[in-house]
Amino acid sequence: MATGLDHLSVYELTIEDRTAFGARARAGTLVPLDDDALARLYTATHDALATAGFEHYEISSYAKPGARAVHNSLYWQGAPFLGLGVGAASLWLDPETGDGERATNPRRATEYLAAPGTPAEPPQQIPASEMAADRAWLGMRTLQGVTEAELAGAPGVADEAVAEGLATRQDGRICPTLRGFLFADRIAARIVQSWR
Repeated sequence: MATGLDHLSVYELTIEDRTAFGARARAGTLVPLDDDALARLYTATHDALATAGFEHYEISSYAKPGARAVHNSLYWQGAPFLGLGVGAASLWLDPETGDGERATNPRRATEYLAAPGTPAEPPQQIPASEMAADRAWLGMRTLQGVTEAELAGAPGVADEAVAEGLATRQDGRICPTLRGFLFADRIAARIVQSWR
């Protein structure tokens, strides 16, 4: 596979209700693939890109050596970030308490341009415990996973994920397998539901 590219982001199509695809899906003229077919495509994509020298370093991201998208790592680490533009989100963290605050810009250009810097809704306050849970489930969407300590707030999840082949233990870390990437939403739900 000679693409000339050193980074790829590969996403499954999400069919939104208020789109032309959504209307076609409701009418039955667009039939989405079932979960098994999507899993086969995901695995085939992974295999083809790995053979071409790409590392599958995040659930939807592949890179040649040295070409990882560093800016996206802020999201996966739960670090603060500033979103600029229509519909962009920002996250601020209080370094003393660990609490966070998330704000999203208006999704319509006319609203955004009428009041630049004004969030679409009041910023959402996020307690430190929720921020820790977010860092844990987001970290499980990356090849490096999270430390066992970062998953301590979700007792039993690491053992379950390893037992089910969704993750492996590597040098004190819980790292998702390819199967774990396929079931990332399940892992995230378990982390959030069991978080203390």
